[in-house]
This record gives sequence, structure tokens and C-alpha cells, in this order.
Amino acid sequence: MKRIKVFFAVLLMAALLVGLGGAGATDSNLGDAFSSELEGAATVLEKDEVVYARLYGGGGVRSIFVVNHFTLGSPGHFSDFGSYSSVVNLTDLNPITVANSEVSAVTEGTNYFYQGNLVGVDLPWNYVIEYFIDGARILPENLAGQSGGLELRIASGKNSAIDEVFYNNYMQQITVSLDMQRCSNIAADGASIANAGKNRLLSFTVLPGSDADITVTADVADFEMAGIEIAAVPFTMSFDIPQTEDMLGGFAQLAGAIAELNDGVGALKDGASAMIEGSEELISGSEEMNEGLTQLNSYAAQLTGASAQIQDSLSQIAAGLELYAPALSADSAMAPLLQMLGGIAALSENYGEFHSGLLGFSQGLGGIAGGYDEFNDGIADFAAGIEGLRGGLEQLQAGTGRMAAEAGNIPGQVQGEIGNMIADFIVSGFEPVSFASSKNIDISFVQFVFMTDGIEKPPSGAVDQGVAEPLGFWDRLARLFRA
Repeated sequence: MKRIKVFFAVLLMAALLVGLGGAGATDSNLGDAFSSELEGAATVLEKDEVVYARLYGGGGVRSIFVVNHFTLGSPGHFSDFGSYSSVVNLTDLNPITVANSEVSAVTEGTNYFYQGNLVGVDLPWNYVIEYFIDGARILPENLAGQSGGLELRIASGKNSAIDEVFYNNYMQQITVSLDMQRCSNIAADGASIANAGKNRLLSFTVLPGSDADITVTADVADFEMAGIEIAAVPFTMSFDIPQTEDMLGGFAQLAGAIAELNDGVGALKDGASAMIEGSEELISGSEEMNEGLTQLNSYAAQLTGASAQIQDSLSQIAAGLELYAPALSADSAMAPLLQMLGGIAALSENYGEFHSGLLGFSQGLGGIAGGYDEFNDGIADFAAGIEGLRGGLEQLQAGTGRMAAEAGNIPGQVQGEIGNMIADFIVSGFEPVSFASSKNIDISFVQFVFMTDGIEKPPSGAVDQGVAEPLGFWDRLARLFRA
């Protein structure tokens, strides 16, 4: 706070000296002498402006003044523009006037400074600053000396009444200074933190085109704080653009690998299609074989039935021949018949073994036919699985195809995103413009410096001891510096 008092005291002293000097120059015709020596127009090379504003504790604007600086190629008369209620020459004793928003000045130097006190109170940003103690909102003028849990909220937004070139191109730095003897457990997300003596400095950066949304919390006792400082300057950032060739080369390799994967999936799908064609032929052949086995199994049942009848018949014949064998053996003429009957008996005995083998073959064939039916069902399931595989591969190929197409664009997209990110930090094509008036030209830069009222308790022990001796002018001025 003392810095602000000193700063304004210096300006006040300069204004007073200029006023006194200006009056003396007029009385002694020094102004006429200057005018006669500097009749020509000055050559203005460039101009810069520093805009100072005093804010109320809640963020409203109390007053604005501009310190204008000119770099001149040659001395003489020149003009400037701004809606000023008053102006102060900060350079020399030459006269300076303002009429109808036009400032007229004359100088014999190459650097010229003057202060213009603006009529309006609009800044490029609107500020809202709120204070809470233990959750209850409290006005800034009632905050000094409070104790409890402090919450400080700072918000900024674009002021549409002012040229948006400042909002879009200027970075704000908002600094909160807290006395660590009065504040503890200080917390502030997004702040750059530093110490300055007994004060904790919390600095917040707000990029162009963005709004501040700041919250600071602390436990406070007998609270006081210096004014919140805000500075705004054109945003610039100097950095080396990273080399992206290796990274983009890796993305190109990735895109190539995905394309190869897509080709491989396509080949696998074609192989599955060929397998499906083969499985269809396999199913057809297996169905025929299954039908053949089923028929053969049914024929085997008929065959074993007929064989059983033959076996029974042979057994009956052999039994009947045994009854006639003694009679026939008595007649030698019946020897051939007896020999035939013996063969039939042998055939009957041996046919039993044949019939047993035929039964075993029939039973085995039945087992084969039953098992093959399950095998045939398995072939059908296998073919259905191949069909499902091909369907899945078709979907996979569609996905890898899209992936390959998009992966091919990755290097360009990454390069574009990198360019966009870098563009966010590079203000290109920005030409400084005057804050004081759009009529002003050859502007080299404009910067802003704001400060809110501090949170301070009134001085204690101010007891009236009677009539004090009046202080002189220089005593009062010196007191400003000591304050």
C-alpha cells in the first residue's frame, strides 16, 4: 500500500510542480519563447501507453489515468487524443492543453511524457471480487480486523463496451499478497507462489480470451491485506517448436502396420470362404456316407435274420438225416447219399460259426452307423463354425479397413493438432492499438496496471489533543512519502 501512496504522491508532486512551473512560464512569457523557438511540427516516431486504474475492493473502477510516452524524431508541436478530464505534463514546463478530446503539446526533447485522467471508468475487463468469512459474505469495507476462515473469489469477464482486441490478445497476471503473520493455511489452486518478506505472493495467469475464476482460502486473524494487483500485457511466448519428424514417422509406421493387418485379415477371410466351400462338399459326402451306412445297417439286420433262418433250416435237416443214417448205411448203393448227408451235417455245424461272425459284423456296423451319425453332426457344426468365423472376419476386416483409412491420416492430424496447440500460444498478426483513443496512431505498445483498495483498519490511537500547528506544503508532501 505504501508503494501506491508513494507512486501517487510522486504524480501529485509532478502535477504541482508542473502547475507552478506552468504558471511561472506564463507570467514571464517563457511559453511564448518556447513557442517561437519550436514553431514547426514535431516528428512522432512512436507512442506507448501505460493505463493505471484504481479499483474498489469489490472490483469496480474508481478512476483511470494514462501515462502517455512519445518518442520523437524532432522537437516541436504535436497532438494526441483521449477523453481526458485533465492532463499533466510530466516532462517539462511547456504548456499542454486538452480541448474536444485533442491534446496539444510542444517540446524541445525527443522523449515526452504526459498524464491524462480519463473521463470514463471502463476497462477491457470487468472484475468481481468477493470476500467470505466462515461462509458468510462480507463487504470489503467491513473485512478489516475479521478473524476466521477467509475465502476470496476473483472473477473477470470481457467488457463489451471496450474494443475486444485487448481481451483477445492480452494476458492478465493477478497477484494477491497475504501477510503470513495474519494468514495461515493459505491455499490457492493454479497459483504461482513466492515469498516477499513476511508476505505470501499468489500470482495467477489468465490467458488471452479467457476469464479469471480464482479462489483463495486461508485462516485469518485480525485480517488486513494489501490491494490486489493486476497487470495486463500483450501475450507472447518464445519457445522452440519441437521436432516432430520422428514422432510422425512412428505414426506412419503404425499406419503401415495397420494396413498390413487389414490385408492379413482379408486373406484370412478369403481362406475361411474357401474352407466353407470345402466344408460344404464334406457335408455333402458325409451325408451320403451316413445314408449308405444307415442302409447297410438296415440290410445287415435283414441279412442276419435270413442267416438265422438258414441256420435253423440246416439244423433241422441235419437232425432229420441223423434218423435215416442207419438205414441208408445198410445199403451200399446209398453210400453217395450218405456222403452228401455228412456234408450237410458238417455245413450245419460250420454255419453256426459263420452266423456268429455275421452277427458280430452286424452289431459293429450298427455301432459304426450310430457313431458316424454323431460324426456327421460334428461336420455340420464345424461348417457352421467356419461360416461364423467368416462373418466375424468380415466385421473385423471392416473395422481394420476403417482403422487403416483413419490411421493413414494420423500423421497429418497430429501435425495439425500440434500446430493448433502452438497457435494457442502465439499471438500472430497483433498490432497494438491505443486504449485512450482510436485516433491515435504509431502505437508501439499498451500495458495495463490496476490495483484495488487495500483491506486496512483505520489508524488506532488517533486522539484529538487540541488544535495542532498547521503543516506547511512541503511538510504535508513529505508526510505522504512517509505514509
